[in-house]
Amino acid sequence: MRTNWEEPIPVQVNKLPEFPVEVLPDWIQSFVTEISDSLNVKTDIVSSVVLGALATCLTRKYTFYYPKSNWKLDLNLYTLSLAPPGTKKDAVHQYAFDPLYKQQIYKLNYNDEQENKLKVDMELKISQYEKLIKSSKDDAKEQATELLDEVKKLERKLNEEKFLISGDITNEKTIEMMQYNGETLTIATPEASELVDHFFGRYTKSGGSLDFFLKAWSGSYYSKSRLTRSDIIVHNPLITLNLLTQPTEVFRFNKTAHRGLLQRFLVVYPDKYPLKDFQLSTIEQRVVETYNENIEKLFRLNPSDRNKFIGVEESATDAFENFYMKVTTESYKDVSKLTEEWLSKATSNLIRVVCLLKASERENLDSGKQVVLSCDDINKMEVLFHYYYGHFKNVNDMIQCNKESGESGLSFFFRRLLELNESLGSRGEIPGAKINNHIKKFNSNERLIMYELLEEHNLIKFVRKGSSITVFLNPKLKKMSLNEALGYIKDNKQYFR
Repeated sequence: MRTNWEEPIPVQVNKLPEFPVEVLPDWIQSFVTEISDSLNVKTDIVSSVVLGALATCLTRKYTFYYPKSNWKLDLNLYTLSLAPPGTKKDAVHQYAFDPLYKQQIYKLNYNDEQENKLKVDMELKISQYEKLIKSSKDDAKEQATELLDEVKKLERKLNEEKFLISGDITNEKTIEMMQYNGETLTIATPEASELVDHFFGRYTKSGGSLDFFLKAWSGSYYSKSRLTRSDIIVHNPLITLNLLTQPTEVFRFNKTAHRGLLQRFLVVYPDKYPLKDFQLSTIEQRVVETYNENIEKLFRLNPSDRNKFIGVEESATDAFENFYMKVTTESYKDVSKLTEEWLSKATSNLIRVVCLLKASERENLDSGKQVVLSCDDINKMEVLFHYYYGHFKNVNDMIQCNKESGESGLSFFFRRLLELNESLGSRGEIPGAKINNHIKKFNSNERLIMYELLEEHNLIKFVRKGSSITVFLNPKLKKMSLNEALGYIKDNKQYFR
């Protein structure tokens, strides 16, 4: 192709959006930025872990409800933060969940102190129950039923275990524990590799319990029949999963992508913390103390039945429905199957996040009053959608394009173009049909986006003739080695290094 070619310009790829801390209530924003600055950790990781703490506090206390479509959503949340070794995942987790661990220790110690009294009460009620079922009185059956319910409540109280698990736990133990915790549990761990093993059944002959974790995202009925022990039944299980793990673990989730577990997560994989921002500083204790105090308030919060539902202000209903349709429309575009399925659950996840943030604002901390979403809150959903969608598209790119090398999609595509050109005799002219046959990882829309980006940076020109496309490489690239030419794709991520 005879044309005046300008100098190639490097392409910056994988510049991911940073967490929009401005959507957070002021006390959470202060905590996130303080921990980020002091530990030299991206705000993405800190924010993701804090959302898990909020979900631990507020699940079952509030429920989102949109009466027009009778849409109810619990506020449990699945979040997955991908971070390589040395990114202080443990420290972030400890700061965010410390007030909840203290609440758990207090609760378990209190239950131990009450154990004898509970046992005496239960034995007394069992004795009364046994007498009633033998009685011939008219109301004996009704009284026996009421007593049996009381016995079951006392039994659950006696067997009450941790509401917060940090680290490794088998699937069966998870399910058993939920029966004694109001069918609610949080699993939050800074090193989730072992937990992921249990998800996918590495240690069991029967495989993992993905079905349970799929249902516990939405609170759907779950039962498990067992040969040697009594069956397990949970009617409305709600789990919060707050996981931090190595980036390569995401490929294990992808092996069961057809089941839909990964699609239930809000996934973040932030860029490295900028070297220019590194500093050694002391964490401002007052910020941490305020965070701890407010998390404890949320944990103890007990809104009345009348105020348990979080709705949408009448003035914000159009904005809410427009947002819903925007995300739905995005899922109908030419996106990968994995992305389409993630988008189908994104609105539910973002509603949960914004409800958690709204209920955590200072004026709602200990009032238990009615909470409603305003137009400003719907705008936050929009901002958060662009943030999480950007990160999920990047993860999808990792999974779909190049599992082994960790290249970005654009880097992979450009490398294949250069290799294809060499196989065709290095003429610098590549028919679109050849590209379609030899680079099959991308759909037509994805290829077009990459053509346009490469052309904007003077690396190629592409010419349409009818429905066909021909790609021409900048002649300056022919004088370079493959590695030199690939150097024009500056990948900020370098996934696994």
